[in-house]
Amino acid sequence: MTEQAWATHLKHLATAEALEGPALIARAERLMQDDYRFDAPYAMEPTQTTVHLAPLDWRAVPNGDPEWRYMLQRQEYLLELLGAGLLTDDPRFFAKMKALLLSAVVADADPTNWRTLDIGLRLMAWAPVVASLQRLAQLTVAEQVQIDQAVSAQIAFLMAHERPTDGLSNWGILITSGVLAYAARHPASVSRAQQAWAAERWQEGFALQVTPAGSHWEQAPLYQLEVLRSGLAVVAARQATGAATPPAVLHQLHQLAVALSQAVLPSGQLLQQGDSDAIAVASVLTTAEVLLGQPLRWAAVRGTYDWLLLALAHSSWPVPEAGHLARPRQFFDPISGNAFWRSGDEATADFWHAAAGPVGSGHGHANLGHIDLVIGGVPVLIDPGRGTYVDGPLRRTLKSAAAHNTLVLDDRPAIVPIDAWQVTGVGQPLAMTLQPLAQQALVRMRYRDADAVVTRTWLGLPDGSAYVLLDVVQAAGAHTATRYFQLGSTLTPTVVPGGAQLGPGLMCLSSAGTPQVTIGPWAPAYNVQATTHRLTLTHAFQDWDAQVTVFGALDAVVKAPLAAGVGAAATAGFTLHGPTHEWLLTVAPQPPANLMAPTVVAGVPTIGELNLFQREGDRALAHWRLA
Repeated sequence: MTEQAWATHLKHLATAEALEGPALIARAERLMQDDYRFDAPYAMEPTQTTVHLAPLDWRAVPNGDPEWRYMLQRQEYLLELLGAGLLTDDPRFFAKMKALLLSAVVADADPTNWRTLDIGLRLMAWAPVVASLQRLAQLTVAEQVQIDQAVSAQIAFLMAHERPTDGLSNWGILITSGVLAYAARHPASVSRAQQAWAAERWQEGFALQVTPAGSHWEQAPLYQLEVLRSGLAVVAARQATGAATPPAVLHQLHQLAVALSQAVLPSGQLLQQGDSDAIAVASVLTTAEVLLGQPLRWAAVRGTYDWLLLALAHSSWPVPEAGHLARPRQFFDPISGNAFWRSGDEATADFWHAAAGPVGSGHGHANLGHIDLVIGGVPVLIDPGRGTYVDGPLRRTLKSAAAHNTLVLDDRPAIVPIDAWQVTGVGQPLAMTLQPLAQQALVRMRYRDADAVVTRTWLGLPDGSAYVLLDVVQAAGAHTATRYFQLGSTLTPTVVPGGAQLGPGLMCLSSAGTPQVTIGPWAPAYNVQATTHRLTLTHAFQDWDAQVTVFGALDAVVKAPLAAGVGAAATAGFTLHGPTHEWLLTVAPQPPANLMAPTVVAGVPTIGELNLFQREGDRALAHWRLA
């Protein structure tokens, strides 16, 4: 396809709103003034303020955060100049793009100023930019030689500075994706040995890092997105030249996309688990459908194309139609310890996510037993995000157990951040199960916290009126238990006896007492610092404890007297009073002393570890034996 035909097609896509147009051009115009703000849709560490940088200083850190320099060196902004030039036919953009590219080639040639991740991402951005300059005949022979030498030197740097941990890190896949994407578009510029090294490491990375269900082991949807997107970049670049991608990797990319779609909130924004931002990801899924040839988008999601992937593919893609896939209502990956449930695909749906797996990499947070909750499209319980990678109070606080919806025993969190990337602690996931419950679902998370065993059971009441969190703790001796709940930013709690009113028809009620309301940090994006309300409930117990906290349209939560004995022989019951139904939840120790011996709680005989009854007076209308 000629550059003129390619530009005509891109204008058609932009007119049909299938390609970001005005915003891309606006960012390019900003670059024309030497003003830098890294705020493209998938900027890995976005910035919120504009910095004027003329002349270019490849070691600049104007905001005190080294990530600013890393974003500068990646040169992903060259794609904005490329897109603006093609969409407007304005030669200024191509001239600026070439000047910035050659500046990096000449002025950022000192390897002591490089990191492997940034070089890999730079090569990925360079691949379509250099191809466009070649098609436009805007590179002299000397300039092409300079670029080829720079590419070779940078890949040699990547090979020489490979770390043993890269195979288990998003770094490994992102680095080698950059090499392979550049090699696919410019095979003569990358030696066979360099291509073989990158291909081997790339395939090994996907095999090691992606679970069979499609989760990425680092426990952060943002980095799952980055791994998916970088893998798709290689697929796109290879499709442009007719080269094939191994079927195993194509399958893993599809699984990554399916799992990523489950980590999208009803609002369309990404779940902020671990080091993640609340960003829209529809364009990646839209583009993945074309590259993988399989439906990935749910109803009403149209999406635009991801410009990086489209630029690498250099193909005449059709204007995407609206999505039509019905996502599974529940999704469970026992290896990563993540469970998801949603009532539907509409923006006003209910949604929840439970996390009870390993921390993952340094991008994981102290979120063992954490719950995210959306009711009617409104975020109720949230993860506060990442905010910054600079070590300090904010970074450690945002990663801490107290900043998640967790349970902490004796003021000693099971997992504790000790710097920007490392954690220590005694938390150990033991088991996690997900099962249907009428039109809802139930997840059980069991983990060890020092000498205590904690079981968190999360379920939606069958009539959809509320969501219930049951905490059972087995720990010999006297202890305190503290529950933390980070509320969605639109909620303003009002304390009432036994709980808090969060909004019209939305209550938080707990058998553990009346919560304390404080303010906690919230970072919807990197380099954004905001706050939200936090509920904290603390109480003391001896040996064995069971408490319930509910969110929804309930009127009261009453803990029934213990049915028999104390401690390990006890069975507890909780009566949940709703506007139309009354519910009774009963729980026995794990395992009960005698599974077949009935006990009576609030006048109702129960058998087994966990039971739910729908009641009318003393009559049971329905019964679910849950465990």
